[in-house]
Amino acid sequence: LAKRFGITTVPVVLLFKGGVMYSFQGGGFSTERLMQFAERDFERASRMLVPPEPHVATPHDQTFLITIGTVGAGAIVLWLVDQVLLRYYTYKARKKKAAMKAEKAAEAATAAPPKIE
Repeated sequence: LAKRFGITTVPVVLLFKGGVMYSFQGGGFSTERLMQFAERDFERASRMLVPPEPHVATPHDQTFLITIGTVGAGAIVLWLVDQVLLRYYTYKARKKKAAMKAEKAAEAATAAPPKIE
């Protein structure tokens, strides 16, 4: 927490409101003073955006993950198309080979048998 919120001294009071972090500076830590800070004085205090949690993906990380996912999905689609084309052309080659074999067999059957004397 000290690293995430930049805490260097203690005690420290931080008010989180609307994604902004307000730092309470001095004036004692009485209940009345803290209530006054939380209700209206926080507007004059030093402020900064609440730092993101370390494990939360930033928008850049999310864009990177979407890009990687899209590239991966595209690669899978290309691989599937490649496999379909491979099977199609293998089938076509086998069919052509079988047709040529049948044609040769038909030619051999219609050819005149050799004469035996």
